[in-house]
Amino acid sequence: MEEKVFKPAIFRRAPVTVSLIVTITLGLALIYYYFKSKAESLVVSSNRVSYKSGLISKDQKDLKLDRISQVRVEQSIFQRMMNTGDVLIFVSGDKADMVARGFVDPNGIKKLIDDRLYSD
Repeated sequence: MEEKVFKPAIFRRAPVTVSLIVTITLGLALIYYYFKSKAESLVVSSNRVSYKSGLISKDQKDLKLDRISQVRVEQSIFQRMMNTGDVLIFVSGDKADMVARGFVDPNGIKKLIDDRLYSD
């Protein structure tokens, strides 16, 4: 007679344990991204653009509006669906001097900066 081997499935063997592991992992990821989003801000004033980041140690970059040469928005297809994106601000050269990643309505931010730049 032929022999058959049976093995238990991971989830069926310990459904509570697997559910707890998945829930805790997702919860920690949400908490991480919540604090990461609260630790960044982009401020557009009448004469400068400031980007602040960091929860414990802070990093701040300031650019005067009259020095900005170009503002560009980069969005992946998923970012376009979620209306988020990256705002890249150039002063001179090919490398962005300020990169603000994952902001809501990046085209609105670009339009606001462009309006302040060319309001003369």
